[in-house]
Amino acid sequence: MPHSCCAVGCTNRSTKEGALPLYSIPRKGTPFEDNRRALGIAASRREDWNKPERTFDGISWQTICSDPFVSGK
Repeated sequence: MPHSCCAVGCTNRSTKEGALPLYSIPRKGTPFEDNRRALGIAASRREDWNKPERTFDGISWQTICSDPFVSGK
């Protein structure tokens, strides 16, 4: 499992001290999960994740910290 934030420009990493929690981007499923997934993809600012021709869903294996949501970095 990755131990760093997947957002563009974010260099936050998880450490043994655990100062910064990382959250997984959910898979497609319920409307709640779909909404959280869309928010995570938007916060990551990764253009290639919104392409409909994606056949492999490696997005669900990625983690993101709270900084891209709070500060909009």
